[in-house]
This record gives sequence, C-alpha cells and structure tokens, in this order.
Amino acid sequence: MDALLTTEALEAGAQEANPLMEALFNSGTARALAFKLSLVAVLSWVLWGMRRFRLGLVATLAAAGTYVLVTAYHMALVAAM
Repeated sequence: MDALLTTEALEAGAQEANPLMEALFNSGTARALAFKLSLVAVLSWVLWGMRRFRLGLVATLAAAGTYVLVTAYHMALVAAM
C-alpha cells in the first residue's frame, strides 16, 4: 500500500522526503518498488524469527504502528492532490 501510494503521489507532483528512495525513484519506479518490497519482506522475515522474544513483539508493534501512520499520511496526501 505504501509503495503504491508513494508512486501515485510522486506522479501527481509530490517530492520524496527520503533521499535514498528519491535516488531510487529517479533511477526508475520499478527499481524503487522492488527495493521497498524487498525491504518489507526481509524485515518481516526478521521480525517473524524474533516473535518468541519480547523485543520481537515490541519491534513488530512499532513497525506496524509506523506503517499505519505512514499509510494514513500517504492517503491524506493523495486525497488532497
């Protein structure tokens, strides 16, 4: 969801705030989306491996909360365009 909303916002004229992602989007949307999706997959796998530990639970909740906030921000941004 984040990747799709980011792409839509950039196509509508928004600026990417993350310098790394800006460079990736400038080199091609497919490359940036592949990076984002790969990062989510790797982090999900790491968090799944840590699920039995308290730190794993805290990290998972923090990641999920951050993702919800970022997605809500993107939805509001796209709706305002």
